[in-house]
Formats: sequence, C-alpha cells, structure tokens
Amino acid sequence: MGAAGQFLLLVWKNFTVSRRNYCATVFEVALPVAFSLLLLMLRLLVTSVDHIQPFRWDGFLVDNFIDVNGIFYSPNNTSIRNVMNELSATLGQHVNITADIIVIYIHYKFDAKVVAGMNYYEICGRHLKTIHANTFAKTTRHLHGFPTSAVAVSEYEQNPKEVWAVIEFDGQFSGSSLPADITYKLRVATLQLGDDHYRERGFLYLQYAIDKAIIDQKSPGNGLGTKYTVSLRKMPYPPYVEDTLLVVLRSSLPAIILFAFIVTVFQTTKNIVYEKEKKLKETMKLMGLHPILYWLSWFTKVFIYMLIACFFFTLMMAIDTGDTGSVLPKSSPTLIFVFLLLYTLAIIAFCFMIASIFSKATSAAFAAGILYYLFFVPSYFLSDEYDTLSRSVKLATCLLHPMALVWGVTTITIYEGTGAGAQWTNFSSPATTDDNFSLALAMGMLFLDSVICFFIAFYLDNVKPGEFGVPKPWYFLCTKTYWCGTDRTQDMLDVATGHVSEDKFEGDPADLNIGINISHLRKVFGSGKKRKAAVVDTTLNMYEGQITALLGHNGAGKTTTMSMLTGFIPPTKGTAVINGCDIRKNIEGVRKSLCLCPQHNILFDNLTTAEHLWFFAKLKGCPGNLLKQEISGMLKMLGIEKKANVLSSRLSGGQKRKLSLGIALIADSKVVILDEPTSGMDPAARRETWEILRKYREGRTILLSTHFMDEADILGDRIAIMAEGVIKCCGTSLFLKKTYGSGYHLVVVKSNTCDVNGLTSLVISHIPRALVESDISAELSYVLPFEESPKFEKLFEDIEKNASSLGISSFGTTATTMEEVFLKVGEDGRSEDEDESETGEKGHTSHSYVGDRQAMVMQSTNSRGLSTSMSVFSRHRINGSIKTKLLLTFQQFYGMFVKKAINTWRNKVVTLVQLILPVVFTVLAFLSIQNSPGQDTTAAEPALILDLAPFKSDSIVMYKSGDNLDPEMVQIKNHFTNLFSSYSTEDAKDFDTLEKAFLSKANSIGIATFNQRYIVAGDFSNGSAPLTAYFNGQPYHSSAVALSYMMNALLRGITNSSSDYITTINHPLPPTISDQSDRANRTASTGGFTVALLVLFGMAFLSTSFILFPIKERSTGAKHLQTVSGVSPFAYWLSNYCWDLLNYLFVVCCIVVVFAAFQSPAYVEGGRIGLIILVFCIYGMCCLPFVYLLHFPFSTPSTGMATITILNIISGMIALLAVFILELPGLGTEDVGKALKWVFTALVPHFCLGRALNDIYVNYQVTQTCEELQYRTACIYMTWESPGILKYIVFMVIQAVVFFVFVLVIEYGVLGQLIYCICSNGGASHSDEEHLTGVEEDSDVKMERERIWNSPLTKLMESDALIVKGLSKSYRRVKAVNGISVGIASQECFGLLGQNGAGKTTTFKMITGDVFVDDGNAYLNSFDVKRHLKKVQQNLGYCPQFDALIDQMTGRETLTMYARLRGVPENRIRDVVSDMMNSTMLTKYADKNCDQYSGGNKRKLSTAIALIGDPPFILLDEPTTGMDPGARRKLWNVLSEVRARGRTLVLTSHSMEECDALCTKIVIMVNGKFVCLGSPQHLKNKFGQGYTLTVRLGTATNGKSVSRDDVKNYVIQHFPNTEVFDDLYQGYLTFQIPDSNVPLAKVFGTMERVKNDFGIGDYSVQSTALEQVFLAFTRNQTSADDKKKRKCCCFSC
Repeated sequence: MGAAGQFLLLVWKNFTVSRRNYCATVFEVALPVAFSLLLLMLRLLVTSVDHIQPFRWDGFLVDNFIDVNGIFYSPNNTSIRNVMNELSATLGQHVNITADIIVIYIHYKFDAKVVAGMNYYEICGRHLKTIHANTFAKTTRHLHGFPTSAVAVSEYEQNPKEVWAVIEFDGQFSGSSLPADITYKLRVATLQLGDDHYRERGFLYLQYAIDKAIIDQKSPGNGLGTKYTVSLRKMPYPPYVEDTLLVVLRSSLPAIILFAFIVTVFQTTKNIVYEKEKKLKETMKLMGLHPILYWLSWFTKVFIYMLIACFFFTLMMAIDTGDTGSVLPKSSPTLIFVFLLLYTLAIIAFCFMIASIFSKATSAAFAAGILYYLFFVPSYFLSDEYDTLSRSVKLATCLLHPMALVWGVTTITIYEGTGAGAQWTNFSSPATTDDNFSLALAMGMLFLDSVICFFIAFYLDNVKPGEFGVPKPWYFLCTKTYWCGTDRTQDMLDVATGHVSEDKFEGDPADLNIGINISHLRKVFGSGKKRKAAVVDTTLNMYEGQITALLGHNGAGKTTTMSMLTGFIPPTKGTAVINGCDIRKNIEGVRKSLCLCPQHNILFDNLTTAEHLWFFAKLKGCPGNLLKQEISGMLKMLGIEKKANVLSSRLSGGQKRKLSLGIALIADSKVVILDEPTSGMDPAARRETWEILRKYREGRTILLSTHFMDEADILGDRIAIMAEGVIKCCGTSLFLKKTYGSGYHLVVVKSNTCDVNGLTSLVISHIPRALVESDISAELSYVLPFEESPKFEKLFEDIEKNASSLGISSFGTTATTMEEVFLKVGEDGRSEDEDESETGEKGHTSHSYVGDRQAMVMQSTNSRGLSTSMSVFSRHRINGSIKTKLLLTFQQFYGMFVKKAINTWRNKVVTLVQLILPVVFTVLAFLSIQNSPGQDTTAAEPALILDLAPFKSDSIVMYKSGDNLDPEMVQIKNHFTNLFSSYSTEDAKDFDTLEKAFLSKANSIGIATFNQRYIVAGDFSNGSAPLTAYFNGQPYHSSAVALSYMMNALLRGITNSSSDYITTINHPLPPTISDQSDRANRTASTGGFTVALLVLFGMAFLSTSFILFPIKERSTGAKHLQTVSGVSPFAYWLSNYCWDLLNYLFVVCCIVVVFAAFQSPAYVEGGRIGLIILVFCIYGMCCLPFVYLLHFPFSTPSTGMATITILNIISGMIALLAVFILELPGLGTEDVGKALKWVFTALVPHFCLGRALNDIYVNYQVTQTCEELQYRTACIYMTWESPGILKYIVFMVIQAVVFFVFVLVIEYGVLGQLIYCICSNGGASHSDEEHLTGVEEDSDVKMERERIWNSPLTKLMESDALIVKGLSKSYRRVKAVNGISVGIASQECFGLLGQNGAGKTTTFKMITGDVFVDDGNAYLNSFDVKRHLKKVQQNLGYCPQFDALIDQMTGRETLTMYARLRGVPENRIRDVVSDMMNSTMLTKYADKNCDQYSGGNKRKLSTAIALIGDPPFILLDEPTTGMDPGARRKLWNVLSEVRARGRTLVLTSHSMEECDALCTKIVIMVNGKFVCLGSPQHLKNKFGQGYTLTVRLGTATNGKSVSRDDVKNYVIQHFPNTEVFDDLYQGYLTFQIPDSNVPLAKVFGTMERVKNDFGIGDYSVQSTALEQVFLAFTRNQTSADDKKKRKCCCFSC
C-alpha cells in the first residue's frame, strides 16, 4: 500500500474512533467554541462609545501653577545660583493649597491583574466615604543649593514632604557665565505616565521656569513672559470608538485562548500514548505502517479540529455586533486566523513531544496539562514588564509557546490601541515607536517552537520507542542505513549448534523453505540483582507451510521470544531472520511480511469488527477489488458475521480472540505469529479456530503458542517446548510422544463404593508394570506401558465383568498425550506458576515418574499434600472470625487504609508529583507577585532625555506661522525647524489652522501612522497670541518633549545663537514612603488574583489524582471483589477519604510554609495565617467527595484524569477569571458576574477556594487603605458580604456533606434499587415455565425446577446451600439469564458450563451483587440476594473471570488485606496468609508485586482471595484460565481439598477435563437457560453415544503414509453405523462408535489387530467425553443479535 493510501487510512481511523468517542470529541471542539462565544458575549455586553466628532483640547499656559514647597539644586556655584535667582523671581509669591476631597487614583494598567484591581477599588468605593482633609498650612517657598546631587537627594529623602523638586545641572560651570550647551535633570516625585500628570505635578511649569531662568540669565530683558508667551496644546484626535473591552483583552485573551485548547492538549497526548501503551501503534508498524505517516495522520486529525476552533475564534472576534462593534475591529481577520493556526501548530508539536517521552497514557496526559500551563506561568512575571523587556528576552521566552501567544496577543492589542490594528502591511513592524517586538516575531517563534518540538518527538520516537519497540542508536541520523535502507536479502543463520540433547530434537525437513530462522536469541531484563534472563539461548528453524507450536510454562520465555521476533522488544544477543530480513538490522523489512495475534487483544475499542478487518487488510496492502470478498470471507470463516457492525469493545472475550486472529490472517500475511489465539474461547469456538488455522496454513509460516495441549497436538506440524528460556525439545507430536511417553492411561470413573485396592490388584495381575498415576475426586488413573498393549483386551474384559463389584462407573483409555510430554519436559524447569519449594519436593512420589498427568496433585504420595492445605482452613475454623460488627468494620477500615498507603508508597513518582505540584505553583504565585512591577517599591525610575530620539527616525514635525511675522518671530520659527534637521518638517500653510492640518493628515495616512510620526508641532503668531507647542497625546512624555523644543527655539531666537541648547532630562526622584505605599496599593490588589489562579491550577491536578486509584479499582473489578469480601461502601470511602485527607493535609502544611516563608502581610499578619489554614482544610474536606462524585462515569483512569482535571480547571480557574472579568466596573456586566458568582459558590469548591484567597488579599488592602486615611473600620474577614469569606466557608462545609451523601447514595445503590422497585414485577414469578413453551425440556432440568418451585423454601434450605429460583436478567432487549432454577447442596462442586454469552458470568454477577436481579431470587445459606446482599457476600468467596488485582500490592499484601476484610483475627492473619500462599503455590512470589505475576499466578492469587477466610460458599469463574497444565492440576488439588473440608464450590470453566475431574454435578447453560443437569458420568451415560476412537496414521514400510481408506473400511466393517469425521487433523482419523453395548475390550482387540495389519502409529479409545456432550448442546447457542431479532419478531417490530 502506498504512502498516500496509508495516510488516508490512518486519518479515517482517527476520525472514526474520535467520532465514536463523542463525549470527548464534542468537549474538544465545543470548549474553544464556547470561549469564542464568551468573547462575543463580552463584546455584546460591553458597550463602546462612538465619538463622531473629533476631540479637541484647549491649550494651556505653562507659566501658571500653584507651588508646593521648596526646591533643591546642585551644584551650588555662582552661575547656578544666578539661574536659581532668576527661577525664584519667576516662581512668584506664596500660594495657599486646600483640598476638599481626596481622590483615590485608579491606574488602569493593561495587564492580567487589573481584574483583581477592579474589585479592590469597587470595595474601596463602598467603604471610603468623602474625607475632608485639613487645609494645608502656608509653606515658605525656598531654594536650597547643595554641592552634589547625591547630597541633595539625600536631604530630600530626609524631608520629602518639604521638597517639590531637585534640579541637577550637569557639565562645567565656571564663574558667573553659562555654557552654550546646558544639561540639567529635573527630578520630581514619580510621575504617572501621560501628559495630564506632567501638568498636574507641575513638571511642565517647573521645566518652563528653569528654561526661562536660563534664557533670562543669558539674555536679560528678552521679553519672555511678556512679549513671548508659551502654551501647550494636545493635537486633536479624529472620530473614534471608545472601547473599554481592550482594557481586558490584553490581559485576558491569552488565558482564554490557552484554556480553550487545554482539552485538546489532554486528549491528543492521551490518545497517542494510549495507542502506544496498548501496543496498537507497534502492531500497525508491524503490519507495514510507516512511523512518519502515523504521526502525520494524528497531526491531520488534530489540526482539522483546531482549524475549526480557530475559525470560530476568528469569526467571533471579527463579527460586527452593531452598536458595540467587533472584538478586534481594526485587525485583519486573516492575520489573526493565521496567528491562531500557528499557535495550534505549536500545541500539536508540544503534544507530540510529550507523547514521545511517556509510555503511560495517564502520566502523559498529566504531564502535558501541567507543562502546558507551566509554560504560561512566566507571563505572570513578565507581562507587566513588556515595555521594559529587551527583544532578546522576549524571543527567549517565546521558546515556550504559550509565551509566544502572550506576546503575540499583546502586540495585537497594541496595534488595536494605535487605531491601525494588526494588518499584513504592518505586522512585521512594532506597533509603536517605543516597542521592540512585532507580531511577525511572535508568529515566527511559534513556528520555530513547532519545528523544535516536532524534531524532539521524531528523535525520541526512534531512539526511545517505549516498552514495545526496537530503539535505533542515538546517532541513527548519521547512519547510511537510515537514509538508504538495508538490503533485504540475508544469509540464513547457522542453527546447527546449540542443542544440548540432540536426541530430543527431530531432524529438520529437507524439502521445505525456512520462514523463521532463529539463532542464539537471548533477552535479559533488569540489571544488577534484578537481572533476569527471560530467554537464554534459543535456536530454532520454522518452515513455510507448517504450524510450529511453541509450548512452555508461564515464564518459560515464549511471549518474550515472540516479542523479539515481532520487534516489540529488542534482543540482548543473537538474532533471527524472518522471510529474509534480520530483526536487528531491518525490522521494517521483517514487518512487511509479518502479522501477529498477540496474547492480549490489541483492538480499537471504537471500531467495529468489519472495520478492523477492513483497516488492517488495507494496511497490509490488500487490493481494493478483493477487499470486500476478503472481509466477508473472513467474517464467515470466523463465525462472527452477525457481529460485523458491533464495536470491538462490546464483543465477548472469545469473539475478540477470533477478531484478533482474523486480523493476523487477512490479506495473505506470509509469516503469522499466534500467541495463545484460542485463550478465552469455549470448546466449540476453539475447534472452529483450529479449522481456520488448518485452512490458512498453506503458504504461510505460522508460529503458535498455547496452553491447550490438544490444540498443539492437533495443529502442530512441529512442536517445540521451552523451559527456563531454552528450547528443550522439538519435533513432530509422534516423535515427542515416543521420546517422552510412558504408555497408555487407563482412566476409571469411580462410584461411591469403589474398591480402589481391589481394582489396583486386578490391573497389576494382568500388567505387572502398571502404575497408579493419580486418584483425584471420582477419577482413578493407571499408567499401562506401551509394550503391554496386547494384554489390554483381556484386562478390559475382566474389568467389565467385575465393574459392579469393584464399584466402577465407567472406564476408558488414552494414549500418551501432549500434556504428559509437556509435564515431563518441564519436570526440570521451573514455571512462574510453581513455587520453588514444590519443585524440589517432586521426588517424594511413590512411582517412577512425576511429569505425567495429575501426578503433581496426588495427596497420598506428596509430603506437603492434604495436611498442609487442610491446616489453612483448620486455622480459620479454630480461631474463628471477628464477631463484633464494630470491630469487624474497624478492621476492614484498617485494611482499606493500609491498601491506600501501599498504593501511594509504590507509586512514588505519581505521589511525588501529586504532593509537590501545588506547592510549586504556590511558590510561583508568590514569586510572581513579588517580581511584578511595583513590588520593588524602592526602585527609582530611569532617566529620560526629553527629545525625539526614542521615536522613529521618520518622525515629521509640522509647523505653521501666521501672516506678516515680525523678524524676531521668524527667527524663532526658523530655529524651531532647524532643531529637526535629522527629521522631516512640514509647513501647514495650506490649512487655516494646525488642528485642521492634523485631522486631515490623520485621516489620509491613518491614525496609527499619524501617532507614530507626528509627535510635536509648533504654531507661531504675532501679537498677544502665545507660541503654541503642540504634542501628540498618545505617546508618553510628548508634552514635555514639545515644551523642550519650543523653549530651545526661543533660546536660540532670543540669543540669536544656533549653538545654544538646553537638554532637559526627566529623572524622577527615589520613591518616598508614601510613594512606595501608593505603588504597593496599586499592585498589591492584583496579588490575590495571581495567588488564587496559580494555587487553583495546582489544586486541580492534586484533587484529580485522588480518583485515579478508585477508577482503576472499579474498572479492574477490585472494588467489587472487596465489596463481595465484606467491605461496606461507607468503610471503603471513609478509608479513601481519611488517607487522601492525610495526603492533602501534608500538601497544605507545605503550602502554609510557603505562605509563611514569603511573609506576604495579607496572608500572615494579624493571625490571618489561621484563616489560610482554615480555608484550605475546609476546601480539602469538600473537594475530596466532590471528585469522588465525578469519578463514577469513567472506566479508564487516563480518560477520567484528563476529563476531571479539565472540569476542575474550568470550574475553578476559568470560572474565577470569567467572574472577575464580568464584574469589572467599566464593562457594564456586573449583574451577570454576580449571578455567576453565586452559582459557582454554591456548586464548585474550587471557585470558593479561589475567591476566598483573593478576598483575603483584597480585604487586607481595604483595611490598610482605611488605616492610612485614618478611617476606622472593623475587621471584615469573617463576614458574609464581600470581601468577607464566610459565605465560601459555609458553602464548602455544606458541599462536603452533600457530596459525600451523594457518593454513598450511589454506592449503596439507592437509585438503582428505586428503579428496580418501580420496574420489577414484585417478586419471583414462574417465568421459567413461560419461556419453555414449545421447547422440549430435559427431564433432569424439569425435575430440579419443579423441586425448587414446589418445595417450601425452609425445606430446601435444609439440604441446599445455594438455591436459585427463577433467576432472570435482561440487558436491553436481550435475555441474558432466563428463569433458571437449581439447588446446590453443601460440600458439592457444581459446574456451570456454557459457551461465551450463555449467561454464566451474569449469573455470578447477580449472586455477588454486581448487577441487580430482574426477576426471581437466589438464596445462599438462607439469605437472599435482594434483601440481604451483605449477608450473602459475607458467606461468599469469589474469583471473578478477570483478575481483580491491585498491581502495586504484593501477593502477601493482597491476601493480608482480604483476610482483614473477611474478619480473620489480626494475630492469626500472618499464619493464615502464609499457609494460603503455600497451598496455592505462590510462596516464591509472595513478595512480588502483582503486576509482575504471570497470568497463571494471577489466577492462583485470585483463587486464593476467594478461599481466604474459609467462606462456606465459593464462586470460581474460570479459575485456571491462562495456567499451564502443571499449575492447573495443582490448583485442582487445592480445590478438591477445599470441598473435602465441607465447602461448596460453583465454578465455570472452558476446560471440560477440569469439570470432569472436579465437579460432582454439572449444568450446561444455553441462551440463558439450563439444558441438562447431573453428574459428569450421568451426562455422559445419558447423552453419550458409544466410544470415540482416534487413530494416528503411521508410515508403511515403503515410506508412504498408510492409506486412510483402508483403515476407515476396516473399522466400519467391524463396527457398523460408525461415523467417520470428515476432517483429517494432521494424520489423525476420528471415529464415533454409536453402539454403547460394544465392549471396550472388543474395541481394543480390534484396534490391536488394525495396528498390526495396517501399521498405524497409535490410537486411543475412550467413552464419550464430557466435551462432546457440551458441544452437542451448545451448538444451539445463539448470539445476542439473534435474540434481539427474535424478540423484535415477537413484538412485531
């Protein structure tokens, strides 16, 4: 398949999966749309004023100002004193100063923290009434000289209130004359930016007075002040729209955009890593996918979603809402759109980078969210310093893509502020003259960020592909093979050596092609003491056209070997060549012809069955014209046609295995690796799968691993057995059986009166070398040597004659089985499912071999045997259990508490991040407010020369002169224009006035360009009209600059000297204590918001981390298993709550330390640290049940973590930000903000915490301001009204109670029970009579049903431990369980059999309380599951179908926990657990984490959990799934002992052999109903038909195979009506002899003659097996789809 085809296929997959995961997808798209609508809503709510007339300002004289206090100057020499004398004369007489009202000046700073500032000043407005100030006393004006400026400033700092200004002259002043070029610094108190403040503080007046004094000194009697007067006038401003929304956008828009895409960050990272974690990515690569196309497909999917979001953002910001205009009315929408697209590009690259680092979806999503916001945090430090930051600093911070967004939005708002907006024509230039950054730079840095992150993702994906993948060397980009590829052709490796025992290896076939060539393959995991060789030295050839079966105990190295062959993990040493490609050098080439069916299903949950086959067939390159035929054929062959359109997540376990197999086989894969392909399938499905593999074997090299020995025997052309990481033997089934076999097995089914000794004597009398193999339950087995087969006929005749007297129900024989070979080979190897000590005790047996079938479980011959296991339950019974309910509850609470502690300790990284993250963000919050402008209240402002140098060099100075100017005025005008020799000048002679010229020019070139170029101007007239210096009101400092140029023009005009010049420098004085206080007041009010916002982000992740473990427990079934073991929901959640609260309180302590360390007076002084502790503690009490409540909808921890974190952020940070914005006084949205504030306060604890932290800060500032103004006010921290925090505390207390109650209501199933009571029909009905109408019911089933329904319940309880009466359960329209009735007696092992979907697991779930009963009831030890479920669970041990284990706990810790839950006394738990570990063969692995257990060991541990505490009734749902044969039989022994001690067992299993060996009664379930009931032998006798004869064809003397027709004819001739199975399994013929009256001895005698006459290899004769009975019934099983269709027909849908 071409690259384009693969790309489109992957894009289709991504969109299909995303579309079906509709909740997350809608959220991902809707959140940006919602935020864009928020901008539009703000635009609609915030009114703007349209000024249709130009703004004109009146001019003002600069020689008119009311004086305040004295003036200091330096140096104190003659010439300077002369100037000061002139200055004194200019300043005039004393002036009285009065103030009626003190006005609190609000400085609207364009930063994020203005939001908090608005609330602060609004509060001030309510608390500060009009305050009358005392009339200031007359002050004596004085001028005082100092030798140096330092002395003058020092004196000023001592008495700042007595000093108006300090004048510092620079340069050499000698004698009484002044130099031509004079420079002085005019230092007054710190000025606010803007021309008004220059005027209000008297700076302009003093500047004028000093310049006049210099001019007067240089040219006395010059007429300045009389003939020449100077005025200043602001240039007019053309019509414009006054928009207060821009005040908010600069600070809030970056945060809005940031949070709008936070869902995308979580979801993208999680989804990519989830595919890596579940091996989906490597599986697709294995089937030929190019990695670049994989990443490109994800990029396309995410980019399209974000493209939609960017479009909506741009649209909402560009829509003209009419009266209020648009959000960004001046900027180009296309430019904004491209800017947003570049930001989304950076987000995608960032997600890819994070995804390449992590291998767990939960951790990746967690890290992505944290880093995404953490990269935004520098904006809290730097955004206020934008004007002072250098370009290099801005560019450096832009390497964090959120900071590039911040600077980009800042420039856009500045462009808007200039009136031009951000346009394609100006985006590459700074918006203003004093700016050093442009939008183009921000966009370029976003692109650079994307390139960097994409490269990191690409590099790490190659060198660190994760747990599953072959890493390339770190220098792979410098290798020739990476760029040029490798030669596909490889020489076959030498595998002739490496076998220790050559006699255990059959010769390789000479006429077949090698498909897989393995040479000395080795894999070592871990290092140091933890170093373990999983595969030691594997050497093997596998051939095309054959199925090679690879067998081995769990932990033998099978899966590791397969993982190395497929490239999931790299080999430590050695290599393999597959289809001509080396796995170490050319894994891509290997994967082009390779396909895998892994041990665990690798499926996309949101793709259907047909879509899976279509996707992988296309990926493998299947031609389009054959695609439909391939899919339909595969569906039909797999038997899942009716599941074609069902999502894989809704398939049963067996159906998923079939689909995985189909994926491996479709599209003609040449090399197919199948790792336990039939695991989880029922017998019928397993046989169907065998047929499929036989059909697809031709032309393929198939490697198969399995735990079913009959599967390996039937399918394996060659069988290799691994042990301890080494291939121990390899050959055909016949070769291995001859090599390891011991003989035939005589299997006798005993009755209760069986004389075992007499039977043994009879057998030995005929065959002296016979050995007792095993004696388990009702089955007795003997080993009969091969060479004694001629004596079998006579032996069987004697057994048949004496069957009644010996107490024999039936008997049969089998030849050596593959299971026997397997156990014999594995005798010297250790399985992960076996304890080390047990292996060492295998020698204590009474017969000559122990590798055979069932020998490991013989009690009479094993020294550890029954007594050990019996002691386990004896301890339980002797010591009893805790009887007091209170003590039991406390012990259960303690067990749950310890579980949480262990999980926290073992997850050190997650725990560390969980605890540190809020502390880190708290530190960042305080660093932010400490480093924000104004926090350094002692810092002096820098000096600024008052000229045009800071502005652009293309500045234009306009001037206008009146008619008939006198020569002096002409000279002044000329000197004025000459001052701008480096700039352009423009005469406004064509206009009546300069104002008209200004307006015309602004309209023609645009107000933005006008504001950049036209800074100052001059108007010169004769007569009494003053000289007018015009200044542009938009740039800072322009009024003082204009005055400076006009005064210099006057200086040169009066002195007629072009060399004279006065340089004026504005250098504010160091801030006084009052100035520092004012600064602090202006900035401190923003601190509360910053602290609240950053603390809330840390808390959003902290609170979410508490629900990861509960979600995982619930999804794995561990929580339900704990409930079945006796834990009440109250104890479960209380233990979670207590442990989580302890962890939370530790974090709070650290946060409080941070608060104290930074010594923020708002939080630590006056005992307010106690308020902080109170708020955090109550928040923790409330937040925990809040997130507990949110966790219920989620079944995947990563999805739950991502979603709830986002909800926390939205409900906390974004809600806080939105309310603050809406409450801004100038926006007119206060009512909306207040309404939302109450909604969030009532429902969301995060919002309450944020508001409380902010209001404590604001409250402090209100109090401080009142005290400074001598206004008495009481402490208002604990009041209801803002800024009091009482309402937040009260609401959080209420929420804590309400949320916890809701959690318990859900957990106790109150809602479910209410629905059940409403919907149920009020009790058990005789529903099982109804559904059998028209169907013939088995007599045994009918008899049992009538017994249950017709007998009094009390009488039934006397004989039966479990009574099931009319039990029914429906899912939608499907009847999963249909009115079943049965009674199970004490000390019985009851087998519940059926195909997948028959209703077995649903029945178990109803009994254990996992699902509600729809109809009927079940009674266990007199307690019914409807009314007394807790009592039922206390008497119940449960082993679920899927292991419900906690990965972070060891086996010993797990059993200890369940022992506590079961009420085993604390002082006996250690012994009980040790004995249980011993009995279940887990001692060796007792102290290993459960996630390190093999599948078999996990099942044993699950069984041990069911047995711990010695419950009287035990449910076992497929307890031995995944175990190897040896471990399985050992567990059978344990279960037999349990039943022998008086316990009742109910088990389900897909192993008919297991049910035959263990069960005393069996029921087969089909379509939710019982179809047969009885003991195994009863079912065989009743439904069986004669014997099953299996013949393995041998080889004739001429080397050809024995004719199958000859053997068939011979058998049919001697046994008429014999059915011959059409299928030939690897040289086998199978016959069904229907006549049960034919003696077994006759069958054996006949087969001995066939063996001699026709030279057959071997044969086996056995009575009808239980599996055949099972298959006979279960072929009528219908799928859920059939049930739905049938039901629709009945109701005429």
